[in-house]
Amino acid sequence: MIEADFVRPEALPDELDSSYLGAVMRCNGFRKTSETVQAMARWARQLETVDEDVACVELLSRVAGMSVIVFVRQHTTLPYRRGITSYQHTLEHGSKANRQILRLSAMRTARQGAYLCEDCVKSDQATFGRSYWRRAHQLPGIYWCAKHRMALHLVESEDAYLKAPSAWLAQAQELGQAWVCIATQHPMVDRFTRICLGLLDTRKPIAVRAVRDVLRVPARNAGLRMHASGKKTCNEPLLSDWIASAFPSEWLATILPGIASKPTGTIVSQVDGVLWMSNSASSSDAYVLAACVLFESADEALHKFMEADRTQAATPKEEAVLTPPDLNALRALYIKGRGSYGRANRAAGSGQYQVRKSLGGIGLPTLAMKGGRSMLEAARALLLEELDIEESAAQGGVTVGELLDLIRRMAAPLIAALREMDVANEDPARVPRSRPSMPNRVQCASKAAGRPQSRVATA
Repeated sequence: MIEADFVRPEALPDELDSSYLGAVMRCNGFRKTSETVQAMARWARQLETVDEDVACVELLSRVAGMSVIVFVRQHTTLPYRRGITSYQHTLEHGSKANRQILRLSAMRTARQGAYLCEDCVKSDQATFGRSYWRRAHQLPGIYWCAKHRMALHLVESEDAYLKAPSAWLAQAQELGQAWVCIATQHPMVDRFTRICLGLLDTRKPIAVRAVRDVLRVPARNAGLRMHASGKKTCNEPLLSDWIASAFPSEWLATILPGIASKPTGTIVSQVDGVLWMSNSASSSDAYVLAACVLFESADEALHKFMEADRTQAATPKEEAVLTPPDLNALRALYIKGRGSYGRANRAAGSGQYQVRKSLGGIGLPTLAMKGGRSMLEAARALLLEELDIEESAAQGGVTVGELLDLIRRMAAPLIAALREMDVANEDPARVPRSRPSMPNRVQCASKAAGRPQSRVATA
């Protein structure tokens, strides 16, 4: 193919990135995405220098005639998926300062399946000459078209976006009127949708610490659990319980399936943790659900998120100048003190936090215990005598859980490396979540009205 003949279709309003890639592929007669990407790269190199490892989203932006930042903000779901993060939250969506995000994450989807509106398809064909996949229809929890007030159709195919929605009409499965009833009659679902669309329209991510601090204010007033613990259940009110009672269970199963069916009082760290996690972020879905039950409206939630983010960015951090500890010297004191942080701290004359952080960072956890129990003996039995974990725990008079916790703290360097590996794929330390249910496999009742509008406590 002569690159001068390369056809560049227009990127249509709110067209999803993969939908536009499919349009480029079809307009130029390609059958595979690999052919399309190679042709886009050859065309782009005729105009300017292009790196060998250029991201597909960068090539698409060039073909569409817009900057990468504009294309990412208007045609990908990245602004929603990275809407709240602890990782490089000052970078604009689409910034080339982190090419890994562009290469590995920019064109990911926000949920399973491809969703289309039958009336949008017909309208687009009449207006633009081709139908396309709308970005707003691909967000979690959205199962109806707000413009045409009708249920979306679902396509379950890996290559769905590469074909025009019109090509799937005969095979697409209509989700049904019950999903429209939930969307139109349930105020919490409407609030969720509005916050999602608000995040999709952001210029940059919001710092997770700012969002956490904002959520903690109404959560504290309501008496919700505000801190982490090693327990799986608690007697305090939980954010996850509020969410489970505020949303339709069938709809919630398609977002966070473990919430709707969990026993009351069971902690779900992915959700409840949004009130205490500050160095890592949960999914955007979890923060949006939390905002729905803790604020009276979508506008209030978005305003508080943005304002807190601006305030945090404008406030200079006063960092104490600390002399880096001599790790070899601390290690020697740790050995001399038989694994006791207290003894190492007294001998070093350093702050307790600095000693704990430094030794913990190199995989040397405290072995001090009270009540005649000896983690030192348990660790020696496990690691030097190579006894099994039950025998080792018994030898030190500790529980298997306590010994397992020691092993995890010993693995601090490995844990840090694993988190950096996660960064290379998308964002660090994302809390894992179970696989959401597909709406066509959920028995959906149409009774959606009458649910509580908010669980937020009033002052």
